Amino acid sequence: GLNPGMRIEMAHVRHLLDFARRVYSSVCVDMSGNLETFSVEILRESQRIVLVTSLDPAAAHLAVNKLRLLDRLDLAGRVSVVATRTTEWDWLPVRELEKQLGREVDLVAPYDRAAVRAAVEARAPVDPRSSIGKRCTEIARLLAKPHRPRRLSTLKRAFLEHFSLSPSR
Repeated sequence: GLNPGMRIEMAHVRHLLDFARRVYSSVCVDMSGNLETFSVEILRESQRIVLVTSLDPAAAHLAVNKLRLLDRLDLAGRVSVVATRTTEWDWLPVRELEKQLGREVDLVAPYDRAAVRAAVEARAPVDPRSSIGKRCTEIARLLAKPHRPRRLSTLKRAFLEHFSLSPSR
């Protein structure tokens, strides 16, 4: 049953993560997005954070606030942004979302009702040749490659970004 008073203890989360790290070479954790204390601790230990948002104004506003919080926690450099299309005609253009976030969207997942419906009815993964299947492959590649945060080219560069460091020998 529902138990709103139940609390997840960080010791239990840490135990579960330690077990997963021993057994698997990669661990992905799908969190609620509420940024509870244990979620923030998991994010601090992560190598990559994927912020998923849709292209509607309310979701964009929430994504901006989450990105600001992650920035205050010095975690914004690990963030990749994925925007999901919820309808064929989204309210917010991707470029507008990027302006609000102050950074590029790494990937836009398409609206593909037919492919998702076929997969659900077949109780199988989506067809990898469908638009959503191809985008899922791109998301996997995004997660597999080393992360380099991307800012919008219109933003000013920080002073130290004008220099590069190289070994003296």
